[in-house]
Amino acid sequence: MKGSILPLEKDLEKSILAFLKTGLEKGCFEAVMIPHKVPSGDGYAYLLIKDKTLLEGASPLPPVIPVQGAKAVSALTRWGPPKKKILAVMHPCEIRAAVELFKLKQASLDNLVFLSYDCPGVLTLSEYVKNPAEGEQTYQAARQKRDSGKMRPLCQICSEFVAPASDL
Repeated sequence: MKGSILPLEKDLEKSILAFLKTGLEKGCFEAVMIPHKVPSGDGYAYLLIKDKTLLEGASPLPPVIPVQGAKAVSALTRWGPPKKKILAVMHPCEIRAAVELFKLKQASLDNLVFLSYDCPGVLTLSEYVKNPAEGEQTYQAARQKRDSGKMRPLCQICSEFVAPASDL
């Protein structure tokens, strides 16, 4: 397996978004499937983005998982593989789930490239929706301190927070 280290500018999320913009500009992939904050500001949803300017509101490290990324991949590939090359930015557990759905013939992985990272975990959705602004602050602080105690119980016991199934 080959790997590479993404140069970190000021912030991990900004570095990932800069990488994605460059990839779209250079034609490495034609679209990006990435969590994006919803207009109400109280959650995230996966969007399929072709326009690099729309990456501004995207969040490669969202504080919650309201929709499992593997389910988004399954819905995207329901009628067959995408005709264009798509980069999917997901948590390691979501990529593992997408691979399992592929094995069950419930998703196609053709023309999909996965990008992931060493996952810090996510907050419980029920806690986050009570006060999204506070949830964002709690998540950022926990991520910076690598404090898994604030994350959802499943993330606290996860031993596979690295993405061996990720392409990037």
